Formats: sequence, structure tokens, C-alpha cells
Amino acid sequence: MVDVYRQEKDRRRARLSDGLRKVVIPEHMHAGLYNYVVEGRPVGQFLMAVLRNDLSEACGRADPENVRALPAYVMLLTWYAPRECWGSAETVEGWLAAGEAVREDQRAVEALGKSGGETSA
Repeated sequence: MVDVYRQEKDRRRARLSDGLRKVVIPEHMHAGLYNYVVEGRPVGQFLMAVLRNDLSEACGRADPENVRALPAYVMLLTWYAPRECWGSAETVEGWLAAGEAVREDQRAVEALGKSGGETSA
């Protein structure tokens, strides 16, 4: 199961990397995009507004560089991010919940490995 998660994360990372080479997004935002799209981790308020498709909130939270890049974010997400990770508040919350569930599974597998695979009944 962990290998399936790893393979999916590798696919997401490769696709997003491809997009970030082709679509001009401010460099200081790349780590947040990777954290969210690949790992399902929460990001800052501006990027969360973009991911929720909340233009008004995104404009209000953007620095000047990100205001100019808003169309690029739409292109990047449309062409290079999984559709199930952005577009509404509900979709974003679901993506974050799924990312946390994967991390919990990984922690459980690691704990099981450290304990030698023993379980108590």
C-alpha cells in the first residue's frame, strides 16, 4: 500500500514539476504548491483561496507578483494538478483530509515496522 502512495506522489510531483517549468508561477510559491498537490498539506491563505477558486479572497491576499500570476495559477491547476484537489472549499477540504489519512497510514506502517510487526490482541 505504501508503494502505491509513493507511486502516486511521484506521478503528481512529476506532473507539477512539468507544469512549473511551463507556467510562470512565482518561485517562492513552488514549495507550497508541492506541499499541497503532492502531499495534501495545508498551505497559506492566498494559495488556499486560489485552490478554493475564490477569486475575491485570492486577490485580497495576493502580493503584487501573485496578483499578476493569477491567470497562471488557473492554467497550472487546470493542466497539471489533479482535478480532485482544487475548485471548491469542499474539494480542498477533501484533499487535505485524504492527505492526512495517507500520512496516518504511513505512520502506522512505520510504527508496525519498528515494533517488528507484532500486534497485541
